[in-house]
Amino acid sequence: MSGTVALSLVRPYATEEELIAAEGWAIDKKGMVLIDQPRLASGTLVRFELLLEGGERVLVAEGKAVGYAKADGARPAGAKVRFKRFNASAKAFIERVLAAMAAPPPEPSAATPESGDEHAVRVPAATADIEQSGVRHRVSGPVAPPANRAELLDKLRERVRLAKAREAEDAELSA
Repeated sequence: MSGTVALSLVRPYATEEELIAAEGWAIDKKGMVLIDQPRLASGTLVRFELLLEGGERVLVAEGKAVGYAKADGARPAGAKVRFKRFNASAKAFIERVLAAMAAPPPEPSAATPESGDEHAVRVPAATADIEQSGVRHRVSGPVAPPANRAELLDKLRERVRLAKAREAEDAELSA
């Protein structure tokens, strides 16, 4: 065993849905990639919490470092951990992530956005065969980009810049 590391990981999203849409790829049933975290010695015990930008805790878990995921396209680098323990709310969050990642992507609509907002996306109107559980909701009409779109894009660009810098640093160290 290589010691213990405690991490509090604040992600730049206001809601769980935003987090899942942007970083759900990093979480699976057995473990996750701790995005933007440095390489950890294999076997290191990692206790961590995943927080939204407003401080809401979405996941508290313990795992063992098992590797390092290099940056790949739009996906940033990070330490890979295999889950050892997590509580019921963390399990529920992981199951929501897995369900969202398994769902097929929405079909693109042939309708064009309203003039005046070139970033709006037209979502198909609700249909009669939609599940009546109250869990899923369809929105008709254009969906506007978030008010802080430029800020979110800047954060993503900075993460990519940092990931590329870390990758270059790793390449220097291994050379």
